[in-house]
Amino acid sequence: MTMILFIVITALLCLLLLGIDSFRQVKQRKETDTPHEKMPLDSSKSTSILGKSHYQLSQLLPNDVTSLKTEADMKDNTKEESTFAGPSLETEHDDPEEIDVDVPPLEKEEPDEDDFIEEEEITGLFGPEAEIASGVSVNDMLKADKVISDVQASVQDEEEAGQILYQNRKTDIVEQIASNSSMRIERIRDLMYIHEKKYGIVETDTPTNKDLENFDINNFIR
Repeated sequence: MTMILFIVITALLCLLLLGIDSFRQVKQRKETDTPHEKMPLDSSKSTSILGKSHYQLSQLLPNDVTSLKTEADMKDNTKEESTFAGPSLETEHDDPEEIDVDVPPLEKEEPDEDDFIEEEEITGLFGPEAEIASGVSVNDMLKADKVISDVQASVQDEEEAGQILYQNRKTDIVEQIASNSSMRIERIRDLMYIHEKKYGIVETDTPTNKDLENFDINNFIR
């Protein structure tokens, strides 16, 4: 009885081993008969030893090919710009007179009111033909006229009056101040001499008799 049981178990094991072996052979045959499907490569997951490649097709082109392509594009763009912009430029240059430019009218400068007042004062004090040299005011002339009448004036006032009279020696106002008075003419001459001596315009310390004889007020006011 034991012998029969042993034979049965051995037979079952052999059948099991044969079934497993045949199953493997069938599976291997199917794998060899059906072509392997190509798995799509995922560029985001695929890696290599050198790392992920970032080159694109335009970067792989030679420099000569790239430069030629760039020059061709520039020529095409230039042709397009000349085609569209040409007529408008010609139109602008053909009709330059049609451009309207608004130019504001020039405003006339009105004379200063102080000038009118000063001219009226000069005319009222020294006559209609009186004229003052540039840089000298009416107040300066009034001060000089006061020094002419005051023989006791200070040296500083005499120097300032002499400078004012010297600056106006070629104007009519000195003649108006002199009033054809010999004393005022001599006083005017002395004041101008003080100014000339101060700035080295004359060399002598005192006027000579010849200078007094030849003195003419018209030489200073004309």
